[in-house]
Amino acid sequence: MIKSVRLSVLALIFLTVKYKAQPDTIIVFDVLTHNIDTVLPVAVNQSTTFDKTSSSFGTLGNQVALSLTAPTSNLFSGSNFSALAKAVSFFNVTDYPVRTAVALRTYSNSISSRLCSGIMVAPGFVLSAGHCACLGGNFKIYDSIQAVPAYNNGNIPSNIPTSMVKRIYIFKTYYDNTHWDDIALYELKQPIGIQTGWVGIGFNLAPTFITNKVFHKFSYPGAPQPSNPGIVYNGDTLYYNYGYINETQNYFSVNSSMAEGVPGQSGSSFLYTDNTDYYSVGVMNFSNQYLHYKITNAVFYQLQNIIVNNPLSIKENKGLIGKVDFYPNPFQEQAVLEFDYDPAEQYTVQIKDGLGNTVQTMNNIKNGHLTISRNDLNKGLYFLQLNTASGYKYNCIILIN
Repeated sequence: MIKSVRLSVLALIFLTVKYKAQPDTIIVFDVLTHNIDTVLPVAVNQSTTFDKTSSSFGTLGNQVALSLTAPTSNLFSGSNFSALAKAVSFFNVTDYPVRTAVALRTYSNSISSRLCSGIMVAPGFVLSAGHCACLGGNFKIYDSIQAVPAYNNGNIPSNIPTSMVKRIYIFKTYYDNTHWDDIALYELKQPIGIQTGWVGIGFNLAPTFITNKVFHKFSYPGAPQPSNPGIVYNGDTLYYNYGYINETQNYFSVNSSMAEGVPGQSGSSFLYTDNTDYYSVGVMNFSNQYLHYKITNAVFYQLQNIIVNNPLSIKENKGLIGKVDFYPNPFQEQAVLEFDYDPAEQYTVQIKDGLGNTVQTMNNIKNGHLTISRNDLNKGLYFLQLNTASGYKYNCIILIN
């Protein structure tokens, strides 16, 4: 649920003090076993001012152009950002990037309830808010959490896959209540983004980055609007609004007293696009002025590390094989896998498709150098797994053009 902030001045002072600028350890929560593990931080070049992860239309295709012009009607007063409207008034919700919007729903004793909003940011990851999963250092316990893209009017489109969440990644400083780093990755059991597509995450520290640029928002409001209880949302329908945004004390926001978030919108993104690139720049945390936690370079590279390495087990990729390089990625005909070779080990490489089927296997690898040929594989995303006889693994996503 979005945290309503009425004492906005005091709240912004708190948020300013609590804002993180340094790399941070990631806490990992297993939804099924409730086990907790960690991922150590990666180095950040503080001089980098722009970076983003990839986006993809997915195998379902059907891209729809989003408006690059600010709205002129149905606006939050005093702003150029529109009020909530049903997404079906603008789009077919099964088109890209609309279908990357995810409803996170929980199951307890076979009863399904709304949790938060999110957005696909990789084949197997949803970006959302930390407080949807954890408050005060305590993870919320459910029988399961389901990620449902393009959920609308209580229906799941027949051509849109869903997945249960298996792990949740949050910043340790948020878990410890020392900083308000209210952002999280939800790792899925199935890489449904291969079909739905995904948007990236990104940051741009240029002072003029947001000036005269349109940002888009897809979300699942699910409660009465705080300032107007007569307006009720039920959490089962996708809503859309868009326009110009502001920056407020390290948060992206909408400068209007009418810009008030509704419970259920937590975790939804401010999405930037020029209809070629797509990436989230911030995640909604607070109702007051639509406050979105801003993705900075320190935040970005920790999340990118999780997305790119896609660790199936946190211990699997933590230096057990050593340095691993795969290049070029994407590739068309051939690519090279190089890794720190231990002559006492036996290595095997497997390539798997989006359904988890093994499509190539290479055994008895010597000298830590392997040329991988495309052979008859179709274009698309695959998963490469480097295994050792002693049980260590390294996993990464590869793309064949």
